Amino acid sequence: MYPDIKNLKDPFSLADMDKAVARIKKAVESGQRITIYGDYDVDGVTASAILYLYLKDLGSDVNVYIPHRYGEGYGLNIGAIETLHGRGTELIITVDCGITSFAEIELARELGMDVIVTDHHNIDKSMPSATAVINPKRPENSDQDELAGVGVAAKLVHAMGGIEALEEFLDLVAIGTIADIVPLLVENRVFAAIGLKHINSNPRLGIRALAEVSRLDYSKITSQNIAFGIAPRINAAGRMDSALDAFRLLTAEDPKTAANLALKLDMAN
Repeated sequence: MYPDIKNLKDPFSLADMDKAVARIKKAVESGQRITIYGDYDVDGVTASAILYLYLKDLGSDVNVYIPHRYGEGYGLNIGAIETLHGRGTELIITVDCGITSFAEIELARELGMDVIVTDHHNIDKSMPSATAVINPKRPENSDQDELAGVGVAAKLVHAMGGIEALEEFLDLVAIGTIADIVPLLVENRVFAAIGLKHINSNPRLGIRALAEVSRLDYSKITSQNIAFGIAPRINAAGRMDSALDAFRLLTAEDPKTAANLALKLDMAN
């Protein structure tokens, strides 16, 4: 009834979190190129934005790859793996996808790239041969199996930088969590409730611009406003063209850029 960020569970209670944190820190410290490989829905785009912004703040060489819905389809694909290798990527971090990408992850390994999978979808009989697989649906994580993909990305930021690092992104976590229709219970309720407070008190440029084109008062955003106003416009980017427009909006640092991208997503919706 009274969500508090202190109620969040230890992120290292998720299997393989320690392996993921160690590999990412190695990549950051040695200047390796990191690619965040996301999904094109709201969950995937918000998760991609969170990890990108956090790793960028650490000074890492980080970029984002979101496949085209119609040209590439959902999840990892062979062509994308080869492209990322050609661009010099040494570490791929998936968000909201990857748990069933056995062949693609094996190819990445053969090409000399490590892969960290962060996903929340159901696990098949086995898991891919990645450096780390963080998925709340692993049997070891039965008490956290309702997290959205963005929630898993949030736990990774929490593990790497503590509560202080995570707090900066709770607005994006709330949007992705609400949009993915996961139960707003336990940690999801904390993410949604506190994230909404962040949006209403100090929205980032992209969210403010989206609220304005949605004709919403950004100081009074509710979960219903996100589900029926903000989320459909973010989703529209990947459905009509490229989800990278939504990612660029959520990471925008210039008001004019944010306004133009928000208008584009509004028209697409």
